Amino acid sequence: MAQPRKLELEERMQQFGLEMNSQKTRLIECGPLAAAFVLRGLKEFGEPTRKALIMDLAPEGRKAAMFELYYLVRDVLVAFAAFGGALLRRVSPELCLKVAFVFGVAGTLWFALRGSSRRS
Repeated sequence: MAQPRKLELEERMQQFGLEMNSQKTRLIECGPLAAAFVLRGLKEFGEPTRKALIMDLAPEGRKAAMFELYYLVRDVLVAFAAFGGALLRRVSPELCLKVAFVFGVAGTLWFALRGSSRRS
């Protein structure tokens, strides 16, 4: 009974342009995913600095509330951005990438023109 299910799975995978590969090939295909996780992990190097900046700018006696508010707002925006990306992807994957590119360029330009560094 296991054999017919395996054949059915192979047929369904082939409908989507996938095929059951050897274990070595699967490991090679996972390489880009592993690299993406490593790259995402590098973001954590800036986390202590970001937390220190939030604490430095927050008013005395409200530091914990400001810290939580920052992460609440950030996480809500990220969640809505994910839904927005999904809606754009339904229209066209290329549109999703183009909109992300435009926002990236706009953010870079905004920082270049209006961003400043705090110096003591």
